[in-house]
This record gives sequence, structure tokens and C-alpha cells, in this order.
Amino acid sequence: MASWRLARSLEVLRDEIRARHPGTTVWTIGDQAHASGWSDHNPNQAGVVCAIDVLADKGLDLDDFANRVVAARHPAFKYLIWNRRIWSAAYPGWRTYTGSNPHSTHVHVSVGQGPDGRSTGPYDDRSPWGIADEGDDMLVRQGQKSEVVAYWQRVLRDCGHDPGPIDGDYGPKTAAAVNAHRAKHKQGPAASVTGWQAWQLHTELARKHGGGSGERGPAGPAGATGPQGPAGARGPQGERGEPGPAGPAGRTPTRIAISGDVVETAPPSGSGE
Repeated sequence: MASWRLARSLEVLRDEIRARHPGTTVWTIGDQAHASGWSDHNPNQAGVVCAIDVLADKGLDLDDFANRVVAARHPAFKYLIWNRRIWSAAYPGWRTYTGSNPHSTHVHVSVGQGPDGRSTGPYDDRSPWGIADEGDDMLVRQGQKSEVVAYWQRVLRDCGHDPGPIDGDYGPKTAAAVNAHRAKHKQGPAASVTGWQAWQLHTELARKHGGGSGERGPAGPAGATGPQGPAGARGPQGERGEPGPAGPAGRTPTRIAISGDVVETAPPSGSGE
């Protein structure tokens, strides 16, 4: 077999996985079945293998790992296959994977750009994937007994999933509540509260208690009417309008009463004076 090497970005990812879960199996170059067709497990023209398969043999939660990889938006990321679903950089979002291998026991990660087995582009980008420093102090596994388990038991109960008594023991009832919540979001069972699930539970709590439904609430009651302000200054007088139509003629009086002295009268018309 010709010499080959693993893409540098996948070396970084492999090392981050093993920093959290030492000894985790990571498959690189493909077997004879892979060699018979085009695959990122086969070396490209530069002799670089651009895919790995990651197993859960040392405690790695594959569901959480898959969601973390796609959330990292690594510059070299090409696509990921896990549990009959695929998420690719070219078509973001989970889609049904219809290949013959369901990838239900391992996660496949490809890097680079272009067709399988002929990847180019940034597959040697050494940017971190964020797996080594996942900060899982609040994440718990089945069989664990701690105050953190009791915390998640309270959260699960508040979200409508009965974990049994709040005793800090991640036993069968708590495991059933964890998996009931996962099934609600169309996720397969897991033996732990994963980072993805922790985020989902906290989101549901916020919505339940009024902190983040994303919808505008109803309008509140109207406030009291404020005091009336002072009257404004009188404006200037407007222009005089056109005269109105004449009114009806008045009634001619038939009798006139005169009082007081007559001082002078005019002479009758034509009197000569």
C-alpha cells in the first residue's frame, strides 16, 4: 500500500476525543471494501485520508459528539453520518441517510471539499473542534449518584418526565425519563444527559416559566388617563363670510303710537314753501 497520512484537521479531532475519553477507537484508512470504490477513507491524490469513524468503546456519547461536531462549524468540515442521518456543510441540517451502512455504532466524519476520495480544500486546517474542552461538569451518566443528578431529576420532572424520587441516583426510572425526553425530540436512547439534551431541557424550562417562547405576549391593560393640559391661546379671527340670503319681508304696522312733543314737521310736498 502506498504511503498515506490522516488530514491534519482530523488529527486534531482525534486528539480532542482521546483527551476526554482515552483509548477511544478511531478508524482511519478504509479496508478492502472501501478500496473498491470512492471513499474519503481512501487516500486522495495527495495521499491524504479525509475521513474517520469514531466508536463509543471508551464512554464517548456518540449522539452528543455528533451534535457537537456539526455545531462547531469547523472550516474543514464536509459531512457527518450518524444513526441513519447525515449533516453536511453543503446542505446544513439533518437529513435521512439511505446508504447500506446505517452508522448506528459509530460516527463518520469527512473533511475537505469535493467528491469522496478526491477531497481538496482546507482538510489540513488545525482549528480546534471544541471537543476536548466540552466542560461537562453538569452532565451525568446512568449509575451516577450526585447532587447534579438530583438537579436533572428536578428539571426532568418540571418538563413533564417522571424520574422517580429526587434522590440523586441515576437509576432505571431516571434513565427512562431521560430517554422519554429524547424520544420526544426524535432522538435515540442514551445512557447520559448529553450537552444537546441539557440545552433542550433548559430551553423548555424557559418557555414554561415565561422566559423565551419567542412570541409576543398579549397587550396589558390601558393606563390611567393623565390630567388635562392648559387651554391653548385663541387663534386669529377668520375672514368674514359671504352675506346670507335676504330674509322674508317684515309685517307693515297698522297703528303707530306716538308719544312726546312734535318739534317740527316737514311741509307737505308741493306746499310752495
